[in-house]
Amino acid sequence: MSDMDREWTQGELRAHLIAQGWPDEKIGSGPIPQWVKFGGGAPVPLTEVEIDWAKRVIAEHPEWRER
Repeated sequence: MSDMDREWTQGELRAHLIAQGWPDEKIGSGPIPQWVKFGGGAPVPLTEVEIDWAKRVIAEHPEWRER
């Protein structure tokens, strides 16, 4: 069994996220899901600038909304 196949402790998951560059205060105090060991943690939320840019690009390409 590989290390990824076994269930990690919360301490191991927290240490993994910190090693990936997550600040401790962003990890929070709740339970950390096992899937973070595969993806390096939860996705980083988009900034308002990124959201505004995406809205503008989509508005410029109405054909994309049909998909």
